[in-house]
Amino acid sequence: MLERKDTYYYRAKSENYASRAAYKLKELQRKFGIIGPGEHVLEIGSSPGGWTKYIAEVTGKSVVAVDISPMKYMDNVIFLKADIMGDQLIDRIRDTLKVLGKESFQAVLSDAMVKTSGNGSIDHSASYMIGNRVMEIANIFLSTGGSCVFKHFQGDMTQDLFRKWKDSYRFSRITNTRASRHGSREIYMIFKGKL
Repeated sequence: MLERKDTYYYRAKSENYASRAAYKLKELQRKFGIIGPGEHVLEIGSSPGGWTKYIAEVTGKSVVAVDISPMKYMDNVIFLKADIMGDQLIDRIRDTLKVLGKESFQAVLSDAMVKTSGNGSIDHSASYMIGNRVMEIANIFLSTGGSCVFKHFQGDMTQDLFRKWKDSYRFSRITNTRASRHGSREIYMIFKGKL
């Protein structure tokens, strides 16, 4: 799908971000302080790298980035080409943490989404599955006090997904961003302070 060329598209080009998505994360960071200097972050659904570059700028640490699609090389990024639903991913993330000399991440962030079908129910169901998987991965690898954020397409299972995980965190919120396209059903679920 061709990206519509609005203000955020041109800003991304001029500021050397891979996509407009960087501005969604920047806004979430301003509102909620999701990541900080020196923190290690796992990014799920990283390609083409709009969030990845910004995460590395904020943390100053290597970002572990996962995507089923290829991603161009970036400094300070360890890229794992993998299906997040696959069984082998957990072991690959665990092995990467060992290489970094770490046992956990301070944040798990995801802007992942399947290619939309145009069918709202199908897209919502796929979004539910991805969001739930992101939270399962965070449940394994996120340190106590850490944050998890993921994109979600709204639908009838949205509140169920939010309620399923919110009691595992001190703070939880559903929000949207100005950089999302007008009329989009896209929201972000924010979970901070893993218990």
